[in-house]
Amino acid sequence: TFRFAFSMIPRSEEEAYEINEIVTTFRKYAHPLRSEGGRYLDYPAEFNISFLYNNKENIRIPKIRKCALVGINLTYGEAIFTATKPDDEGMVNPTKINMELEFSELELLTQQSITEQGA
Repeated sequence: TFRFAFSMIPRSEEEAYEINEIVTTFRKYAHPLRSEGGRYLDYPAEFNISFLYNNKENIRIPKIRKCALVGINLTYGEAIFTATKPDDEGMVNPTKINMELEFSELELLTQQSITEQGA
C-alpha cells in the first residue's frame, strides 16, 4: 500500500466547487457499486497511476501497478473549522481540505517485476 496527501485551499467559489467535485469523485470510486436489483456489489474502481514529466512517463520513479483506493481520509479546516461567506445557494465552503488517499496494488510484486518491468 502507499499514500498520497493533498492540501487544497480554494481561492474562489469556483475552486471550492472543483475541490468538492474532486473529493466526491474519490469518495465515490473508493466504494463498490450496487447492482440494479440491489442484491450484489460490484468491485470498486481500479486506478492506473503514473508519474509524468513533459507528457511522458517518468522512469526514475517506480512504476505503480493497477491499484484500488482502499482508504480516504478527509480533514476540513485546521484545528478550528473555518468557512467562507455563503455562496449563491446559501452554503459555505471550507477554507482548506486535507485529503489523504491510500491505494493498494492489485498485482503481487516480485523481484522480476521490479528489475525487468521497472516496478
